[in-house]
Amino acid sequence: MAYIVHLVHILEILFAVMDDKNLTRDAVNLAFNIYRQSEMWRNAHLQIKGFDCRIPSRDAVLDKIASLVVMSPFDDKDISWALERIPPEAPERVEEWYTNSDDSALRERLASLANLVNDLNLQFSREGDMDTLADIINFQRAILDITPPLRRERLTSVVNLANSLDKRFKAKGGIEDLGQVIDLRRAALQLTFPGHQGRVMSLDDLANAPKERFLRDGDTDDLKEAITLRRASPQLTSPGHQGDVASLDNLANSLLERFRREADASDLEEIIILRRAALQLTPPGRQGHVVFLDNLADSLHERHRREPGASDLAEIVRLRRTALQLTPPEHPEHPVFLAKLLDCLDERFSKEGGTKDLTEIITLRLTALQFTPPGHPGRFASLVSLSNSLHERFRRGDDLADLDEVITLRPTALECTPPSPSDKCMSLLNLATCLREKYQRLCVKDDLAEAVTHARAALALCPLEHYDSCLDFLADCVDLLTRKWRLPNLTMQAIGSGAGSSGVKQTVRNIVAETIKTLPPRLLNTITGVLCDRDAQISYFEGSVHYDELLSSLSSISSIHDDPACKALVHSTISKFFRYGTLSHRWGTGEPLLRDIQGNNIYDLGDGEGIAKLQNFSLLTLRHRYSWAWSDTCCINKDSSSELQEAIASMFSWYHHSALTIVHLSDVSDSASFTNSVWFRRGWTLQELLASPRILFYTQDWSLYKGCTSPNHKVDSAIFAELQEATGIGESHLKNFSPGIDDARSRLRWASARSTTRSEDSAYSLFGIFQVHLPVIYGEFAEGALGRLLVEIISRSGDVSVLDWVGEASPFHSCFPASLTPYQTLSCAQSTPSDPSKYNGVDRGEERILYNALGQLPSPRFVGRRLALPCIVHRITRVKLLATSSNTSCHDYEIAATNLVPLKLTMSSHLQEGSGTTLPYALIRPWSPKVLDLLAPGDVLGSLLEWLGQPFNALLLESSLHNDWKRIASSCLINVRVEDVAGVLDSQCQTLEIV
Repeated sequence: MAYIVHLVHILEILFAVMDDKNLTRDAVNLAFNIYRQSEMWRNAHLQIKGFDCRIPSRDAVLDKIASLVVMSPFDDKDISWALERIPPEAPERVEEWYTNSDDSALRERLASLANLVNDLNLQFSREGDMDTLADIINFQRAILDITPPLRRERLTSVVNLANSLDKRFKAKGGIEDLGQVIDLRRAALQLTFPGHQGRVMSLDDLANAPKERFLRDGDTDDLKEAITLRRASPQLTSPGHQGDVASLDNLANSLLERFRREADASDLEEIIILRRAALQLTPPGRQGHVVFLDNLADSLHERHRREPGASDLAEIVRLRRTALQLTPPEHPEHPVFLAKLLDCLDERFSKEGGTKDLTEIITLRLTALQFTPPGHPGRFASLVSLSNSLHERFRRGDDLADLDEVITLRPTALECTPPSPSDKCMSLLNLATCLREKYQRLCVKDDLAEAVTHARAALALCPLEHYDSCLDFLADCVDLLTRKWRLPNLTMQAIGSGAGSSGVKQTVRNIVAETIKTLPPRLLNTITGVLCDRDAQISYFEGSVHYDELLSSLSSISSIHDDPACKALVHSTISKFFRYGTLSHRWGTGEPLLRDIQGNNIYDLGDGEGIAKLQNFSLLTLRHRYSWAWSDTCCINKDSSSELQEAIASMFSWYHHSALTIVHLSDVSDSASFTNSVWFRRGWTLQELLASPRILFYTQDWSLYKGCTSPNHKVDSAIFAELQEATGIGESHLKNFSPGIDDARSRLRWASARSTTRSEDSAYSLFGIFQVHLPVIYGEFAEGALGRLLVEIISRSGDVSVLDWVGEASPFHSCFPASLTPYQTLSCAQSTPSDPSKYNGVDRGEERILYNALGQLPSPRFVGRRLALPCIVHRITRVKLLATSSNTSCHDYEIAATNLVPLKLTMSSHLQEGSGTTLPYALIRPWSPKVLDLLAPGDVLGSLLEWLGQPFNALLLESSLHNDWKRIASSCLINVRVEDVAGVLDSQCQTLEIV
């Protein structure tokens, strides 16, 4: 009501200030049209009705009345028409009249109250007393109550009261204060019409308020409102405006809050765009430039963590480096920027292994020590990080100066106060490792003795879960120290004083060290029957005739690197010496473990099926002229979880690098039983078959299968056909297999009929085949292990064919099977389009729209256990129950879906009957961007239509109240097809979130 009375008062003012005498009734009618929605229009009419309307100039009065629309709460065609007629000077002339009107008493009271508030503000700024702030708020309310709506001071009064309430909210956190702040900010925005000089600030202040409430209560509606207001800033929306840095930054920060909560990739992309724009508007040297560099780097790093890309990481490093260079060392943010740059360089080095990155990391870590002086809580971590980087450079370049510096730094780190006993334990072990490495190069016994001392100290602090590995390390050091026999040519006197001889020996040692990195850490010496670790393997080499002859042939050479022929000879000799054979078999009873043979000669051990098998395998390997052998029974410490994890991750590589794999078929006595051997039905043997470049099959009595003397049974024509029949694997994969995630569905099918003793191994045994590196977590059961493997396959390849299965669903994810068994069924392979010309009559525009829609769908990806699956969606519009089997508890349904030929489906699950769009079901065709690469290049659009018109295996999904979808597993394939070309063109392309 007050608003209407005030409106009438303004109309009176307008008529009074006009000096033109030709006003018509049209002006009054326009006022009625604008405000006719108000219930008070009749009162307004009665007051306006008595006006003297003989004042001329109709257009002038229309302009004056139209200016009132700036404050109007209504929105109709009259307002739109009137807005177009507002003259620039109209609002100012009304305010000018109002200000100059005879209201001196009001002005004096407002001035007195304003002076009092100013004094109280000064007092509050000095003392910070909340009672003073309460007085300020009360007086500001009084000022607002007596300030007429159109006075120039009205906006100032609203803003001042809002600011004071905001101060109290930030000090005390009262939600009522924050609610009033938001109401006042909205009122201030209504008082600043478009183009008003205070509108940008009002929008910004109003956006801050709901964001504050979001940070307090977490209501995403508040955050959404803040973002909407940020977007409405004239600095972002004005035509031709390049953007205001503060507006860009504020919008980016609000979007960042939403991204942290909802993880929407589109928000992150917009944040990056806004950060780039802000950085472009802030050139070097201008305040805020370094902050915007850091903000953009943070946003790019977040995207890189979610979707790793080399280009992002390179830009992040560049931005971090620039921010550090522009920040003086004395600036408080300099150590922060230094740490961020180090993190990025560490990440890139771990992926790419660049020497330049490692050098820069070491330089920066030396600089970082300046910011963590003795006594600083971060000094321990700084010293450890620098030591680790120098140690890595030593292992790459074998510069003893780096190793000496590490040995100096690690005790210095131990003098600090480490965060925990386990960290101190690790530091002691690292120091002991360095000392042992120095001993292995210089053979100074004191270095090894000191290593033993530190290893014993570490053992006293070692957590139980790492106790075994720490004990093994100590045992290795003690074994070296107390060994009765000494290695030949390992004393400084034996090495000699000649620089050339020493350099050649050191180069040979370096090549040996690189070679054994590809070998299993433990190998059986087939000559002695003794199990050897890597140190012992090196010792055997340096005590062998091969080593002596090699050094003799190099005696006249000062540097191997200067002579390619000599370098090739060294590599050839070392590689030949360390060739080894591997055993592939089905585990039986009495298999010897590491603890059974460690420290013993396997040829001297007693009888037993497992021991006999190991002895026969070792002797056969020796007969093939290989000095080393590896068996998964006794060459892995299965009591050490870390070693078992490493072994499973490396096993494919070990079989692949072996010179020979001997397969013992313990249940094969004649040729008729070859394809029926249990070896072809075990999980781990699939990897061993595919990884091994050379295989020989031996029967139950350790004779060659079929007496075949071929050097490689994998490529022998007499055996290959049977091998292919037994495995179902194609020739190219059997003869020349490459690990990876290509053609994942076929690789899963190869393993689907195989079994393992531990259920988790059904997935772990495939890690090498798919070349994935995932944690080994025994106890998670098969569903978890298989689920993690399938997540990795889909995330890396985008291959949706692994979703094509029938059977029981996994509790890990509704789109995954509970086991590998369902993959025995062949996938529905759609043929490559061959005759796209039959679609020449179809509207090319509609084809192009469909093609673009499919091309814009992202690759499938997982966020946690949620699958974002691009697909073509066919909503089910009718479900009718036809029959129910009492014996099998199966239900027969007739189902209709948009654009699909109706079908009948048998399900064990019960479906909701009905028709219409409210049914919560859909049939989807999972989509992979790779399909577009298969289309005929001559007629891509026609090929696409032909491909989409073929039958396909659909997934049945059910939606939840939270807009998530869940797959309903079926007992048979759901093979469907689109009704016609129109149905194909009407394909609904979406990305669904499936749990």
